[in-house]
Amino acid sequence: GNGLDHTIWQLQTRHIASRSRQAIAVDLPGHGQSEAPPLKSIYEMSDWLLRFMDASDIGTATLVGHSMGAFITLETAAGNPNRIEKLCLMGISETMPVHPELLAAAKRNETLAAELIVFWGLGQKAQLGGHPAPGLWVHGASKTLLSNARAGTLYTGLSACNSYQGAAKAASKIKCQTLLVLGSDDKMTP
Repeated sequence: GNGLDHTIWQLQTRHIASRSRQAIAVDLPGHGQSEAPPLKSIYEMSDWLLRFMDASDIGTATLVGHSMGAFITLETAAGNPNRIEKLCLMGISETMPVHPELLAAAKRNETLAAELIVFWGLGQKAQLGGHPAPGLWVHGASKTLLSNARAGTLYTGLSACNSYQGAAKAASKIKCQTLLVLGSDDKMTP
């Protein structure tokens, strides 16, 4: 997702690897350990993902994406059906209009942007803590990751999500098995 990095996939990639499958969690340009500037559109991010697959010698793959990442993986699969075996799209909707206050806070690099994303994106239960796995606090971890994003990254990603209108067209081209994971309390992608 926008502003996050590969560390949010630590438990999932370990689980997948324990099933004798290769799992790779990447940092998009501008995110995490990537030194490149953030890409400005979902289409550019999709092209980057395909170039990453080529550079990593990945012929076919199952793609998993969250929020902005779901748009990216959807667009990648739509344009490259022979390369994608399955999709898992989490926190996706046909469009992701971004509240003007959130866009403005992100443009000014204010911590309010991370606070709004976490408040609107996580359900009520996550706001209170009490995760069944000791030491995991989704709200706090999400806020920390988003707050650590480089200046301009959140705004660039939110703008890309806000302007992307290709999800329905891309979805109509999907032929592979697709799992949708949607949260009833997710106000970012209702």
